[in-house]
Amino acid sequence: MGDKTPVNFSVSEEIDQTTTYISGSFTAESAAVTATLLNSALENGDADDLSVIYSDMLRLPATYGDNALMLVYIAFAVVVVGMALFFFIRYGLLGFAYLFTYLMFLFSMLLCVWAIPFLNIGVGSVLGLLFASVVLAVSVALPYEYARKEFALGRTMTASVKSAYKKTFWHVFDLHVVLAALAFIVYGISLTGLATFAFTFGLGIGFSALCSLLVGRLQWASMMAFTSKKGNFCRFKREEVEDDD
Repeated sequence: MGDKTPVNFSVSEEIDQTTTYISGSFTAESAAVTATLLNSALENGDADDLSVIYSDMLRLPATYGDNALMLVYIAFAVVVVGMALFFFIRYGLLGFAYLFTYLMFLFSMLLCVWAIPFLNIGVGSVLGLLFASVVLAVSVALPYEYARKEFALGRTMTASVKSAYKKTFWHVFDLHVVLAALAFIVYGISLTGLATFAFTFGLGIGFSALCSLLVGRLQWASMMAFTSKKGNFCRFKREEVEDDD
């Protein structure tokens, strides 16, 4: 086409079939353009019935290795189960509040991955989800620990929860703002593989902020309303103070 060669390839043997496969480094767009150009050249050259069709299947080598995604899935499962066990062991039935909060977070993330065209289930997106899950667990556990300390000093459970969220709100909020900003900055300047991780992580940080500061607190309040022994429900204990004689 003028002084430019849009397609450069060689034929090693006679083409005697109606379908041929051309190997090389093609993207979906370049493969479609190549097929169109070859079809046009063959039709104008009075070829037989030979035609080139851009298949819907595009094979690309695994960037991180053939087993990378499976290993990431295993790591994700181990981390998620480990975090759930931690909450149930340390906070008793309050672990259900965390579990519900995390399921809401996970459902929201999977819905976004399904709805956003350039996201898919891969190493980058699963790692982004994994790191965001860790941030969510830390953000949920932080007010739990503050409430444990407040309750141990003799305050009521309601007062302890209010004080804990009041003291930790800006710490959790600032953490999410900084991480989300870093994630989307990396997404804007990074290569394809890292961009998927950064965008998924940034998206997860947004949902983590909503779930930890809103959903988690509402779940805690609603669950405690159905129990009379709130300290036992959360495995919180009072500190025993000895009287001086």
